[in-house]
Amino acid sequence: MRNLILSIIMAATTIMAQAVSVECSSGLLSQLVTNKSITALTVSGTMDARDFVFIADSLRTLRTLDLSRASITAHHSDKALFLNEFDYPSQAIPSGSLASMENLTTLRLPAEATTLGEAALAGCTRLTSVTLPSTLTIVGAYAFAGCSALQEVTLPAALATLADGAFAQCVALKKVNFGNGAGNLAIGDRAFYGCSNLTAISLPASTTSVGAEAFAATSLTTLQASSLSKWASMGDYAFAQTPLTHVELPTRLAQIGWGAFLYIKSLGSISLPRQLGSLPPYALAGAEGLTRLELGQTGIDSIGERALYNASQLATVTFPTTLTRVGSEAMGGNIGLQTITSNANVVPEAGHDVWAGVNQPAVTLKVPTSAMADYEAAPQWREFTIEAGSILGDVTGDGVVDVVDINAIINVLLGKNSASEYKNPADITGDGEVDVTDVNAAINILLGRVMASGNNIVIQAPRPETISIVADGGMRMQMKVRAGINVCPGLAPGHYTVSLCGRKHQVVIE
Repeated sequence: MRNLILSIIMAATTIMAQAVSVECSSGLLSQLVTNKSITALTVSGTMDARDFVFIADSLRTLRTLDLSRASITAHHSDKALFLNEFDYPSQAIPSGSLASMENLTTLRLPAEATTLGEAALAGCTRLTSVTLPSTLTIVGAYAFAGCSALQEVTLPAALATLADGAFAQCVALKKVNFGNGAGNLAIGDRAFYGCSNLTAISLPASTTSVGAEAFAATSLTTLQASSLSKWASMGDYAFAQTPLTHVELPTRLAQIGWGAFLYIKSLGSISLPRQLGSLPPYALAGAEGLTRLELGQTGIDSIGERALYNASQLATVTFPTTLTRVGSEAMGGNIGLQTITSNANVVPEAGHDVWAGVNQPAVTLKVPTSAMADYEAAPQWREFTIEAGSILGDVTGDGVVDVVDINAIINVLLGKNSASEYKNPADITGDGEVDVTDVNAAINILLGRVMASGNNIVIQAPRPETISIVADGGMRMQMKVRAGINVCPGLAPGHYTVSLCGRKHQVVIE
């Protein structure tokens, strides 16, 4: 029994020796911790870059590091301590300071820290738990890159910058909890690149931009971002090579990068923003599961080369009135194509081999009646079977949008009219359904509404007419509009007066 008691006492003493708590003054941690084999350290008081050097160089056996009660003070060094840096600001974990701490599993950062430096924790391959303070505004480039055991992280609402590669190759990461702050959040290039176990993400309302390859090579299946009113740009290949099946993007998103959704074979549906200016090269190349693409409600003026290349099951696509160019091989390999509806009154320029591999005579091209002859004469376009298309809102097909059309749409809702018979002109919003929103849209057309959308003016006209658009400086232009939704694209910021239906409408392009 005596031997057992002695063994217990010795074990407890060993555990106590391996776990140390110290009250520190900046630069003096090495004098307070003499046992360099400890596995747990709690620091309170103050510390600076010199103390991080001591931890990184001398305490390689640490498994638990609690800095939550410590405050980081500024320090200037005559020699570089981390990554060729000489000045270390207060409340900032120095760049590279805890990188490759191969035994570290649990970390609590100082409660008042505002910055986690570049590669600060990169390569901590056993890190499973990290607590970030509510004051943190910057997570530096590659801060957690290669933390291959980290499964969950909670990011504070105050976060403004999630820099390039911040969580790149965190292959075990399954859950990211974003705080919803009132500020703005920029997500950098490759921020979550290669996080192969990350299957879902809920971006916060503060998101303003998502960088190149930010979520590429993850396992995301859904991107629901239609409510993110601040999100304005998406970088190249941002979601490339993921198993996304459904994507909804916010209206304000005006720019997506090259190959943003490249080689997503599982993608079944995508809702593109109304303010989108162009569909860039390779944007949806390889989207083999996509069957329908509605661009009619966007303001895009160009479809880039190979933008829809090998979207082999794409059956129907609608082009907007603003479209002026379709790039080379943009729809090459679209062997499932059945119907194209072009709302462009002027035939868009076509690059070389736009529809390479497509049996064009078997595809119906629906175009504005006034432009049929032009499409029939245009190279590449004339290879389709061309028909006069319907006018959005003109359910009765008489060339105008009036009360009779609104009643017809209401009757579709009530089941009195066939949804399949009237669906194309009645689905004004382009969401694939005929519902109350389409009734409201038809009323707006009937009333002759004019509004700004990005750098475009959207004209909702109840009947064909020639309208005038006058800029503040006196520049005047005339435009022929048809019944339904028309777009005057690419206008400079300023005030405009649009004459429509005998009334003058004031529009501001910001």
